Amino acid sequence: VLVGGRQNQSEELFGLGVDAAGNAYIAGKTYSTDYPLVSPLQPERGGNGGLFLTKIDPTGASLVYSMYIGGSEGEQEASLAVSPDGAVTLAGTTFSADFPTTAGSFQTGFPTFSAFRSLDGGGTWEGWGGHRFNPDIKSLAIDPTNPSVVYASAAGETASQPPRRATPMRFYKSQDGGVTWSKSNAGFDTVESFGGQYEISSIVFDPANPATLYAAVYLNGVYKSTD
Repeated sequence: VLVGGRQNQSEELFGLGVDAAGNAYIAGKTYSTDYPLVSPLQPERGGNGGLFLTKIDPTGASLVYSMYIGGSEGEQEASLAVSPDGAVTLAGTTFSADFPTTAGSFQTGFPTFSAFRSLDGGGTWEGWGGHRFNPDIKSLAIDPTNPSVVYASAAGETASQPPRRATPMRFYKSQDGGVTWSKSNAGFDTVESFGGQYEISSIVFDPANPATLYAAVYLNGVYKSTD
């Protein structure tokens, strides 16, 4: 059986499950605005690509239900688990502050802070910086000569459908101890990602000259800044 949209777009399968009655369940990410829907809880795809969840009857001839799941900024990587009675658990990553939630949810939105700091050797922690990085911080470095100067990187920005070009990361600098941040991506190449996001896995200062920084970018080499 083929399941997917009819436009020149694509789907990515992340999860497959089967219940005791032989129904099949598939979940993944779709870039199609016409993905087949049956009794959907969410009838429209979110922006930047969203998740899909589809249940197929034991014969493979019809869809029992099929829906989009996600918010306006897109989702990625979903893991699917199906119990014998057909209960579905779907987990993944969202970039959407408006990801749909239900009453009584443990958390209904993104946290206020992406970074926390301790001033007593780890005894207590506080939200730090007043800025929430989307979706998360991948690396952090503090100038050894001036602790008010902090560098951080968050996950890269990727276009909504293949071929997906991405700036490797969002690279930020703060000069007031993390209170405010400015983006500083100049010099990072734009490359073909084809489903992956480029991450700065480490930011390192030159110990002899802290004005020189090195950034190691997953799948895309090492970058150097002297200013």
